[in-house]
Amino acid sequence: MSSATERVTVFATLSLILLLGASRAAAAQSAPNAELALDRRGDWAPVESIEFGTLDLDTTQVVSLGDGVYQVRTRWSFARPQRDPGGESYGTSIALRAVDCHGQRMAVLAFAELQGEHTVSSVDRPLFAATWESVDEDSAAGRLVHETCRLSARRVRIAERSPGGR
Repeated sequence: MSSATERVTVFATLSLILLLGASRAAAAQSAPNAELALDRRGDWAPVESIEFGTLDLDTTQVVSLGDGVYQVRTRWSFARPQRDPGGESYGTSIALRAVDCHGQRMAVLAFAELQGEHTVSSVDRPLFAATWESVDEDSAAGRLVHETCRLSARRVRIAERSPGGR
C-alpha cells in the first residue's frame, strides 16, 4: 500500500472514531435524567386543575435545549387512582418533557408513576427517540406549552438586562 493510501485510511479511521465519539456524547447529553423525574423537590406552579387532577410545572427545571425548545418537569396529581398497563395503581405521574415553543408541540422524555413513595413504573427516552405531538392551545398540554414559553421568554429578558448578560 502506498503512503498516500495509508494516510487516507488512517484519516478515515480517525474521522470515524471521532464521529462515533461525538455521537455518543451528544446522545448522552440529550438523554433524560430519570433521577430528576423521581426527585420530589422543586418549585411547583399549578398550570391546570380539572376534575381529572392537577397539572403542575416545576419552575426550577426549565432548561433550554436550543432554539425555543426546553426540557421541563411536570407533575400530574390525579383526583382518583390510575392504573398502569400491569394493573398497578398510582396517584402521581412526574414527567420530563420537551416543549417546542415555535412548533407548539411537546414530547415525553421520561416519566415515573408513583404511589406515595413507591415507584410503580418509569420510562426514559432520549430526545432523538421522543414522539412530538402538537398541542391544542385550549388543552392542559397547550397551557403547559404556553406557560413554559412565557417563563422562558421572561428569563431571557431578565438575563439580557443583567450586567454581563447573566
